[in-house]
Order: sequence, then C-alpha cells, then structure tokens
Amino acid sequence: MYFLLFNILIFVFNRDRNKIENVIGILLNSLFFYGLAMWPGFYFKQKGGGLLAASLAVFYLIFAYLAYNKKISHYFNTYLVLCFGYLALAVPLQFNREWVTISWAALTLILVLLSFRLKENVIRIASSAVGIITLARLLFYDYYALAPIDLSNILNSTRLFAFASAIIIFYVIAYLYYKNKDSFEKYKSYIIYVNAAYAIAATLLTTIIIWLEIWDTSLALNAKKLWTSLAFILQAIIILAFGFSAKIKLFRLLGLILFGLSIAKVFLYDLSNLETGYRIISFIVLGVIALLAAYLYNKYKEYIA
Repeated sequence: MYFLLFNILIFVFNRDRNKIENVIGILLNSLFFYGLAMWPGFYFKQKGGGLLAASLAVFYLIFAYLAYNKKISHYFNTYLVLCFGYLALAVPLQFNREWVTISWAALTLILVLLSFRLKENVIRIASSAVGIITLARLLFYDYYALAPIDLSNILNSTRLFAFASAIIIFYVIAYLYYKNKDSFEKYKSYIIYVNAAYAIAATLLTTIIIWLEIWDTSLALNAKKLWTSLAFILQAIIILAFGFSAKIKLFRLLGLILFGLSIAKVFLYDLSNLETGYRIISFIVLGVIALLAAYLYNKYKEYIA
C-alpha cells in the first residue's frame, strides 16, 4: 500500500525544484519494495519473482505513459528505465537459458525503436546497455551452457537459436541506425560508432557460432579444420559482396579483415597441419577465391577507398 501511495503522491505533487530528490525517492522506493517482497519468508518465493518483476514493469510503464502525456521528462525517463529494468529481470527469473538471451535481444530492439519514436537519449543509452549485457551473456555463458546444434531435433539446438536471434537483431539495429542517420545531428561523432558496434558484434557472433557448431560435430579433426576455414571464407565473401553492393564501407572493411584472417589461417596453419587430401582441397579453394577476388575487384574497384 505504501509503495502505491508513494508513487501516486510523488506524481501528483510533482515540483520542478525537487527533481533529483523525487527521482532518488522513486528508485529507492522501488528497490525497497522489490527487495522486501523477494526476501525469504515474505510474499513471493523464487518462482514468483519473475511474475512480480513483470507486474512492476507494467506498473512503471503505465506511470511512464502518464508522465509522457504530462511532459514530465525526469519522471518519464525514470519510470521507463525501471520498466525495462524489471522486464529484463523478469525473464531470467521466470524462464530458462536461451529465452533469457532471446528476450534481452528483443528488448534491445524494442528500446532502439522507442528511442527513434520518442527521441529520448536515455532510451538509446538503455538499449545499448541491454545490448552489451546480451552480448556478454552470449560470449561468457551461452556458448558453453546451451545445447549445440541437433539435426535430429532442431528445436533442441538452443545455442543456435540464442546466437541467431542476437545476430539478426543486432544487424537489424545497425540497419536502423544507418537508415535514420540523417535524423541525428551528431551522427559522425557518436551514433556512427554505435551503428558500427552493433554490426561488428553481429559479425563476431556469426563467426563464433560457426566455429562452435562445426567443432561440436562428430566430423574428423581434419574435416573440422577444413570446414571451419571454408565457412569463414564464405562468410567473408558474403559480407564483402554486401558491402560492395550496398556501398557500405564498414561491411567492406569487416569482410576484408575476416577474409584476410581466413586466408592467413589457411596458409599459416591449415597447409602445415592438414592431411594431403584436405591440403589439396585447400589449394583448390584458394585458387577459386583468388579468381573470385580478382573479379570482385575489377567490378567494384571504383568503390574501394
């Protein structure tokens, strides 16, 4: 009751001169209520924690909407941050593993779309924070905790789904920033780096999931090495082709870097460690790649700068 009364009164009796005190009060009241409710022996057990967090997210979303209509920006920003904070907390408390990553990636996209719609920097910052957390979870937890690809039952391939959802969403976000670059006054001094970060993160995750899934197969060691190199080269060619066709320098650079690393791997590692049959295949592939590279350079050389 106190929790509800506090939020209503602080909203009704809003005063501009008490902005900082009111925001701190909202945050402390929220943390105190949630901490008390989740304390062992109080109202909610662990399984109900996700439901409580989701309920609080809805509660703060309503207040954020009211604050937006009243044009009380400091309340709007505070309530919106609390809303999405509790929403991000609700998923790991209520669901398991891969759904956490998928929901956090989706939340990142929702926040980015909201930031374009409402033109609020705090939402853009929140989206970047959730995106970083999602990336960290994939790199430091999901890569080993989730199940590898299972061709007999694709639905069991939880790691693939988690990585794929983040990869697709990060590329979509990079596209949205690039598409809306004219709406930013300081695109080249700030937003361009946010755009690049999402594209690089998506490319990195793609490279990692390719490597993980190939090495978790039952193929022979030499076959794994060969297929890893071929997959990386194919990925580089796709990125390069997109960069040239879409005339986006970032993707051309990413493709060239990945292509160079893949070729270096073939020359410096594969040719000295693979068996004769696999080595011959590597040479043939390198020849085809050299011809393809010459063709692409000749066709798109005016875009290379």
